[in-house]
Amino acid sequence: MTSVSYSTNRILFQRAAVAMTVIGLIIMVAVILSKNDGMLVYSLDDPYIHLSLAENLLRGHYGINLGETASPSSSILYPFVLALGLGAQLGTYAPLIINIVAMCAAIWLLAGRLFDATASETDHTQSPLRFLTLLTLMFTFSAVALPLTGMEHSLHVLASVMVIVGLADMASQKQAPNWMLIAGIILCPLLRFEGLALSGAALLMIALYGYWTRAILTGGVIVAFIAVYIAAMTSLGLPPLPSSVMVKSSASAAAADSNMTSMVQSIIDNLARAFTHRQAMFVAGFSAVLLLGAVLQSTRAMWPVAIAAALAGAAHIVAGRWGWFGRYEVYVLAFQITAILIVFRPMLTAPNVIRIAPVILIAIGILTAKPYISVTKNTPAAAHWVYGQQFQMHRFATEYFPKAVAVNDLGWVSYDNDTYVLDLWGLGSEQVRKLRAEVGHQPEWITELTREHGVVYAMVYDQWYFGNLPPEWCRIGTLSTPATDLEFIGDVSIYLVDESHGSDLRDALNQFAPTVPQNVTVTVHDCVS
Repeated sequence: MTSVSYSTNRILFQRAAVAMTVIGLIIMVAVILSKNDGMLVYSLDDPYIHLSLAENLLRGHYGINLGETASPSSSILYPFVLALGLGAQLGTYAPLIINIVAMCAAIWLLAGRLFDATASETDHTQSPLRFLTLLTLMFTFSAVALPLTGMEHSLHVLASVMVIVGLADMASQKQAPNWMLIAGIILCPLLRFEGLALSGAALLMIALYGYWTRAILTGGVIVAFIAVYIAAMTSLGLPPLPSSVMVKSSASAAAADSNMTSMVQSIIDNLARAFTHRQAMFVAGFSAVLLLGAVLQSTRAMWPVAIAAALAGAAHIVAGRWGWFGRYEVYVLAFQITAILIVFRPMLTAPNVIRIAPVILIAIGILTAKPYISVTKNTPAAAHWVYGQQFQMHRFATEYFPKAVAVNDLGWVSYDNDTYVLDLWGLGSEQVRKLRAEVGHQPEWITELTREHGVVYAMVYDQWYFGNLPPEWCRIGTLSTPATDLEFIGDVSIYLVDESHGSDLRDALNQFAPTVPQNVTVTVHDCVS
């Protein structure tokens, strides 16, 4: 009877956790809708790159512009998942719905392990302190803010937690790897390339537990998927890794180019940057704590969980990225927090500790969740910024002046837009990525490419070019958004590239200017070079 009661309370706690997540997301979505004229806008412009690729996948094309292949997505699988959402007529709500489902599933798993770590067979009431602990740890998962980035990170968090929980089930129940563990291992690298570290560590643990056949077969599935992806990209004339990974990760770019010297230097530089980031300190500390916790146990039952979580954390420190709205490292902290709840359960549920266990976990949660609390608070403002800047650029490019355009912030401008968009940053153009990697931004090749693609005008951030824009370009307009504490770029400069369209572009800007939101201004210039 006691066992049934414990199980019932555990499920009730998990349901409450999911309800808290959904309520938080509903409130956040309502705030965003109210600030953006009833329109759902994500807190980053990046998801619209994925949506742009997804809409072309439905047309049988891999790229941003029809007729030009490109690999702008940071994920192998996510654009295909979004394509299913677009095919189901979900539109821009597709990323939100997918990410809400993923985050709720991840929180369900977290809540179950939190209940186990703070309850005993004789004391498993639904205490307010346990709910406060849950709320704190939910911020470590960035449970409300992360789905509203519209990116694949919520799915990656879920897959990572599935791996840790699956390893725990395998080790504690002394049973073969279950479907959740196998699915999580396969999904991690298909959602984010850094997921290879956790999947590799988990496969090693499965093999060491004697399930060599399953480890080899599961690893073979991952290799097959990645091999098919690389073969497909190569056949399209694209690099083996996505352009976004190559542009944002010098180590990945060096590895793809087989430049060992550059790769080693990039790893050294990445390590140096990591240890100036507060979240890297927590990841390193949690890795050490997990290994210590496994050693201190009287049995080796949770060694697979501790070792896999520690190894994957160390790998992210070596080659991973940090920050940018708290999305790059959140999956590491999510699976490490879950691993701590599992590995330290015997200690947390000890008779002399059980009462203070939630307090210990709340302290850990507050320390690690601080950046994500700030991100959650700033999410409506970030979404409003995207609405005021990138969405207005999209409106101008599709409704007022649908001509070939050059940009350096690919996303909304390219989504739901069949007119050619030249990405001067290189995510949506392999030509540009190579040129930037070789010589940086230079007026000569920018002029050549804009002429080749018939670009009429450009909407760019001057700060990104250090004076290297073509001198013949005429700055004919400025899109200004109010100053903010968020790490977003301010004004967008609108340049006339093709002089024959000067009068038409100026007229379009004059028509567009009165239609922008109240806190956004469009200034039209005679010509500023």
